[in-house]
Amino acid sequence: MLSRAGVIIDQRDKAGYTPLALAIRGNKVDCAEHLLDAGAQMSNVSTDISIPAWMKDIIVKRHNVKRAVLT
Repeated sequence: MLSRAGVIIDQRDKAGYTPLALAIRGNKVDCAEHLLDAGAQMSNVSTDISIPAWMKDIIVKRHNVKRAVLT
């Protein structure tokens, strides 16, 4: 939905943070998952953002699903 609206999903704000970085920093689990679904990239999250355990779990789960689909 976001990409259809012409939103640049990894657009940085004035402080240099992407929406995904802000969702992670704010502990907004659902928002982070929606952003990932819309194409947000973890590689664009600033290195000064601490990645919490819940986000690491989401990344591992997505990686495992992708691997299962490809095998």
